[in-house]
Amino acid sequence: MKVSELTEKSLYIHDKNEKLMAQWALYKSSLIKAATSSKLKIFHEFSCGDGDSVNFTVFDHFMVEVKLADEFYSKKIQYGLRMNDEQGEDHFVEISHSTIDENGQIDGKVSNRSMDAVLEHYLDKIHDLYETLYQAMNTNQPVRELLVGKLGAQ
Repeated sequence: MKVSELTEKSLYIHDKNEKLMAQWALYKSSLIKAATSSKLKIFHEFSCGDGDSVNFTVFDHFMVEVKLADEFYSKKIQYGLRMNDEQGEDHFVEISHSTIDENGQIDGKVSNRSMDAVLEHYLDKIHDLYETLYQAMNTNQPVRELLVGKLGAQ
């Protein structure tokens, strides 16, 4: 391969990845703004993540994390719960996932520029968490036990 070909391919890879990362950054911004300014009673509080994820504390207890999958040029958005296992080790438990493209479309139908649509989509993705918590409290069952059973948490 010639240096010129390598340079051309390198620039292509860089540009595609940068475009995707710009859309991911816009999605994170829209989600944070929408969740923190919403008048909905969803009991979310933004908390700082590792720099590339969005974290919310839900009901002053549960840490919900939204992140891109751990791979180069990942288009997979993971929605999950941070939980400690029985040994106290912190783990990410995926609740749901979606995709983002270079045009800012989430699952091919939601624009990352629409804060209301981003929030509605996000809440749909973490719906199982709310359902599990509701079921545990409604049936007087241990929350952790149901989370482990329903979400596969450890």
